[in-house]
Amino acid sequence: MKLLIIESLAIDTKSNDMVVLLRVESDDELLPIWIGNAETMSIALALANIEPPRPLTHDLVINVLRGISAEIQRVVITALIENTYFALLYIQSGDELIVIDSRPSDAIALALRTGAPIFLKDDIPTISADYEDTERRNIESRLRRIDPRQLIGGQ
Repeated sequence: MKLLIIESLAIDTKSNDMVVLLRVESDDELLPIWIGNAETMSIALALANIEPPRPLTHDLVINVLRGISAEIQRVVITALIENTYFALLYIQSGDELIVIDSRPSDAIALALRTGAPIFLKDDIPTISADYEDTERRNIESRLRRIDPRQLIGGQ
């Protein structure tokens, strides 16, 4: 498995959809995942270290897990099927390890709040670390990276 780092949030300039851009820690390969607006806002808040006055959905999940003495150990992006990514949450509850299906965007939002690592199965394709690679150049030109504070009304 490959350890992923959250590179940035971005806007797809062709579709105006939001994207979370992940980078493979060891070699700078990219993994862009198109996500919904609610998940984008949740990720942006976590990246900007802003705690909302009342818990949002991802904050609520973390509060519930803490309330039952469980914690997220890791997130694994496990599959790409028909342009849809799949992920699993690994949750430790006492001596029991619980594995739960999740959308990657939700799993990433939860991992950001807990510091849990995000992994990618080795067989899932990524975009080359080579900046001369056509696919890499295309994705880099298509995505406009944004500061998460721009999404939440910051500077």
